[in-house]
Amino acid sequence: MVTGLLYVDADAADCHDVLGTPTAPLNALDESVLCPGAEALEGVNAQLR
Repeated sequence: MVTGLLYVDADAADCHDVLGTPTAPLNALDESVLCPGAEALEGVNAQLR
């Protein structure tokens, strides 16, 4: 009896590559990287509409 299947895509992109996250720890980043400003926030909000 099959109880479940597991599919692994070996060619799938890494989550950090897809999201564009920095390689440095967040506590090592300066404020300009962590809080890029109102224009960047407007861009994100526009993509989510």
